[in-house]
Amino acid sequence: MKKLIFDFDGTLVDSMPVWSNFILDYLNSIGVSYPDDIIKIVSPLGTRGAAEYLITLGVDATVEELLQLMDSFALKEYTYNIPAKTGVINKLKELKTKGYNLNILTACNHNLLDPCLKRLGLYDMFENIWSCEEDMGMNKKNEDIYRLVSSKLDTVCENCVFFDDNIGALATAHSAGMETVGVYDATSEEYIKDICAITDRYIYTFDEI
Repeated sequence: MKKLIFDFDGTLVDSMPVWSNFILDYLNSIGVSYPDDIIKIVSPLGTRGAAEYLITLGVDATVEELLQLMDSFALKEYTYNIPAKTGVINKLKELKTKGYNLNILTACNHNLLDPCLKRLGLYDMFENIWSCEEDMGMNKKNEDIYRLVSSKLDTVCENCVFFDDNIGALATAHSAGMETVGVYDATSEEYIKDICAITDRYIYTFDEI
């Protein structure tokens, strides 16, 4: 039985609009220009990586200042408001009952991730909940993170299935040898054909698993 590894933002929970609106509103408010695909770029980077990227665009702030701004904005949303995506809760319960090993690998930090999972009643369903930068010291654009995760699961990449909505993370996981499942999210809708081209399967909701 293959080990299952899930992204969090945009895959298990409908949080990407929150981040998209925050980043775009913030950059617009300070008059900093950005590429059209900025959300695709920053999604796999985590908050620190996203902060570092925003600075390269010309944001006049330190990484720590941006992290504090992001945390103060996001904490309330994750703790009280962000919902699970369609079919996620029931499907995870079903997979758990069938004996699947469920894990999370996400760019989201634990101070946002853990309260959201607990509110949704999902926290105890997972064998491991890994925040890329905090627990692995790297992001999902690095192939080594998938090999490290596999080793922590006492297996190899080929025995793992990775679910994500981000094309960059999916491409890297696929290159590392994992079976990959693209997950629909409105923020990545324009990349569906490209995602399908580099994944083993594509789903619109978890009811399709």
